[in-house]
Amino acid sequence: ETLATALRCGSCHLPSMVGQDQMPRLARQRIDYLIHSLKAFRDNRRPGADTLMSATVAGVSDQDLAALAHYAASR
Repeated sequence: ETLATALRCGSCHLPSMVGQDQMPRLARQRIDYLIHSLKAFRDNRRPGADTLMSATVAGVSDQDLAALAHYAASR
């Protein structure tokens, strides 16, 4: 929760992680999918992806991305 707050995930995906408009739902997603997606954003392996997401997770460790995925999926 602390990391999600620091990265301001709720400002786009809403505090409940249910998403809005073009922002996808993270709540109750598969953890492995979220980890894979977060790493792809961080490592710039998603051509045409939202650069704001890539900038948000730039430099975040694998361990922290996994924690973030677990948090978002548990909402």
